This record gives sequence, C-alpha cells and structure tokens, in this order.
Amino acid sequence: MVDVKDIELMIIGDERFFNIRTDIALPNVSWSLLPYEADLLIMNKSGYMTEFEIKRSLADLKHDFDKRIFHYSELISKFYYVLPIDIEDKTYRLFEEHFEDEKYIQVFGGQEGLLKPYPNVIFYDEKGIQRVDTKGHYHVMSRYRKLFIEEKLTLLRLFSIRYWNLRKKQ
Repeated sequence: MVDVKDIELMIIGDERFFNIRTDIALPNVSWSLLPYEADLLIMNKSGYMTEFEIKRSLADLKHDFDKRIFHYSELISKFYYVLPIDIEDKTYRLFEEHFEDEKYIQVFGGQEGLLKPYPNVIFYDEKGIQRVDTKGHYHVMSRYRKLFIEEKLTLLRLFSIRYWNLRKKQ
C-alpha cells in the first residue's frame, strides 16, 4: 500500500497540480480555515485553492459518504479524489449510488440536464499517478471564491506552525 506522504509527493511533483515557484501547498488543513479536514490544499498565485482528498482503499472512500460534513467550502475552487487505480470500477459505482444524495449534489452538481456529477479523480499506484479522470465534465466547485488576504495569511500561518514544529523535532 502506498504511503500518504508518497501520494502527496506525487501530486506536488506533477506540474498539472502544483507550481513550486508560485503555489503554496499544505497537508492536513482544518482548524482556522475549513469546517472539515482537507488532506492536501494547494493555493495558486491567484488565490484559488484546490483540495485533494486522499484515499487508500474503497472502505476509506465509503467512509466519506457517511460524514456529517462533506467536502464543501466556498474557499475550494477545484476538488479531486486521489484513489488507488485498483478500485476504479467500484469507485464509479459508489459515486453513481450517491448521485441523488443532497450533500453529494451540493458539491458535485447533478442539476437536471447537466452531465453526470462525477468528481475529478486522480488514480495512482506504487509507480505514481496513472491517470487523471474528469469523467462527465471538468469539475469546478459551483460556488467558490478567491481567498481574502486574511485567509491567505491564515494558510501561511498554518504552514509556518507546521514547518517550525517539524524543525523542532529534528
């Protein structure tokens, strides 16, 4: 099984998702910024954030649909599930089972006449990212905005806390 840190490095190492010169990336963000924990956030130079929800098994993904608070914040402009490629078929069946769920529709769409509300998915294995799938349509959260300067500073403060706590442990 691929380690979460290795999965984060796969995403950070892919120029489609992260530009080391202009973007800010921070794992495990919750308090002070979001009403839930995000596995990995990347803020681009324009102030828009992308969330990556990393799952290592189908059971882990199923657990998401049982949460009281689902992945939604007006601070998130794009959202990706990051999943092992060996659960691909089961993943899409699970999404289809939730097409009518209110909290799923709030995040991924599903309004009448639109394409099926599949989220973006990055599939990985031990060799790295194998495919990025935007099945149905390229998902961008329906209601989102740039971060305000105060929120950008909060993200940087969280980054600073994480950095210095890690340095103290060395």
